[in-house]
Amino acid sequence: MENQKTYKILLNGRNGAFVNDFIQYTESYFKCLSTSDCPQDVMNHFELFRPDAYVCFAETENSKVLFQTNDLRESPFWNDAPIIVICDESIATKIEYSARYAVDMVVKRPISAGNLALKIIRHFEELKEQEKLQQAEEAAAAAETSADSTGETQGTSETENTAVPEEIAKSTPEEVSESERDAANALKSADVMDKDELLKQIDALRAEMDAPPPQAKKHILVIDDDRTVLKMLKTALSDKYDVTTMVNGIMAVKFLESKKVDLVILDYEMPVETGASVFRKIKASEKAKNIPVCFLTGISDREKIMEVMSLKPHGYLLKPIDMDMLFSTISNLI
Repeated sequence: MENQKTYKILLNGRNGAFVNDFIQYTESYFKCLSTSDCPQDVMNHFELFRPDAYVCFAETENSKVLFQTNDLRESPFWNDAPIIVICDESIATKIEYSARYAVDMVVKRPISAGNLALKIIRHFEELKEQEKLQQAEEAAAAAETSADSTGETQGTSETENTAVPEEIAKSTPEEVSESERDAANALKSADVMDKDELLKQIDALRAEMDAPPPQAKKHILVIDDDRTVLKMLKTALSDKYDVTTMVNGIMAVKFLESKKVDLVILDYEMPVETGASVFRKIKASEKAKNIPVCFLTGISDREKIMEVMSLKPHGYLLKPIDMDMLFSTISNLI
């Protein structure tokens, strides 16, 4: 992993086994330190450790660590590090729709330590891209301001010539839609009871027009040389997602050149064209490079997992597949 920055992560969670697993499997990416629920302890760690991210685990929507996030942001020791909360899906939904918590990212459980690490790295990369974009916009705005200032010194003749005459501006008619005109005419000829009923109908029509269209299912492409796995995943996912399955990467890469998908689940160990090779081709494609890719693999030893993570996919799942982990991983990625 060339030029990979080692980020500092401050962890706050009671699940010691998960925290230990996270520290063990992410040492190539992160320098980790754990803290307690005590607010002063968290503040002290921010002052001394200066983490790049604060990762905390919430067991309930009223968890102490959630309410501490607001105090943390007001602390003189907070260094703008993103606050990332790991919690169950039911709690995640409440956090996302609540203004009570100062949280930058919510990650749903269950999630493996490796997938959590990959998701945090992606978040750092997105922050970098946002910073670059902001700098570019500021530079463009500064250049535009400078050009405007230069133009002002060249006189006002062009401005005078292009000004819109007041008479034309005043004569511009107010646009009225045909449906609103018909409704107004109908109201003129209706009695009081008819007017109320018609107004109700108009409100109902407006509500129907403003209502968002039904959301289409997300499209998932699953690539695996094992047809049993393909059949199992298609059966498990089809109620909630549109699922396309393919037995090799060559077909999949061609498919992605003309079809849009929201997620690729890719077997890491395949004959002829390996998962790593297919992953690189997807990321090299202008049309497919932004599609999140989750590896599916039967390997479980640490060295192999680090090999998978070095490619920096959006996630990975181990075989045999844990269905709760499968749905949680998909939910976190799309």
